[in-house]
Amino acid sequence: MRYQRVIWAFVGVFAVAIALVLVLGRAPRKGYTPLHIERESLGQFPPAPGARGVIAAFPVDLDDDGNHEVIGIRERLSTKQGDAALWTDLNGKFERLPIAVFYERLHMPFPATFEDTRPKRSLLQRELLGWDAASQRLMRLRRQGGSFTTAAISDARLQRFPDATIFDADADGVSETLLVYLAPRPAAFRLTPEGRWRPLASPVPDPRLAVERLHDKVSTKRPRPSGHFTISTPVEFFLPVSSPLCASS
Repeated sequence: MRYQRVIWAFVGVFAVAIALVLVLGRAPRKGYTPLHIERESLGQFPPAPGARGVIAAFPVDLDDDGNHEVIGIRERLSTKQGDAALWTDLNGKFERLPIAVFYERLHMPFPATFEDTRPKRSLLQRELLGWDAASQRLMRLRRQGGSFTTAAISDARLQRFPDATIFDADADGVSETLLVYLAPRPAAFRLTPEGRWRPLASPVPDPRLAVERLHDKVSTKRPRPSGHFTISTPVEFFLPVSSPLCASS
């Protein structure tokens, strides 16, 4: 009888321990505020002509009403026009954006094993920057009265979607700087805490040039009979996150 009581007490303690593990495992992590976006919903974005599957998705509030919407990016077969972008209000309504927009490529449905590789914080965009194929200009995109509105932000004309990157310039864990590679100098924009893009007046160093210089210093070039070179790089370099790349204007 005594042994039975000991066994039942052990079973009870074990059951309580399992319950605590399950409860604590479902509790949200401290400092992380999840957005109400189901990963499964990314596959519901309607197809776009000449585009593949959804390669990126990120929350926005383009109509500035306090409710989250989502932009889904479908990779286009040709990069000349930029990737196809779709907007949804998360209630079943989908609309195609009138322009190709710039986006951070880290905003994508990573597998669970890569959860920690995503940015820990992000600024909610209330407007987007992109390129209009019809006018061949850089544009600012907003949503007002249930429809999209665009406004040119540059007089320069480009015959194809420009190369651009979004990165963390001040090393605070938030990607807030957009660099559009234009000739003769890049155009830079900073995302404000209110979610608006403003141009930077001061020149912004091209972060890719620093990476190319590092590659050149450590790479070994061997000539080939064809006249080309075989380049061997012992290590891959990435943009440093511990040092600022540009200053705010």
